[in-house]
Amino acid sequence: MADEYGPFKNEREALATRAATLVQAAYDAHPDDRTAASRERLRLLTEACEAAGVALGDYDLRLFGWLSQWETGQCVALAGIIRRAAAQPEAAETEWGDRA
Repeated sequence: MADEYGPFKNEREALATRAATLVQAAYDAHPDDRTAASRERLRLLTEACEAAGVALGDYDLRLFGWLSQWETGQCVALAGIIRRAAAQPEAAETEWGDRA
């Protein structure tokens, strides 16, 4: 299995994670429920933010609801980016206004 949070070289690595396996298991358990995998991808994204200490508002959750419709590999990669960024807080110290 790939490192759970990346960085990922390709989609195959992202799909080799435990998180991707859980999304597939949700789909397999309820193949007639078109939202089962999306709900699991939404959980994946919100848990990444929770683990990173990022508070989410209603609009944020609505955006994640849209993102949860994306492919599993894409959601796994995004959740990995969130978790990796939280693990390196010194890299996130640049303020938005510092950019040209």
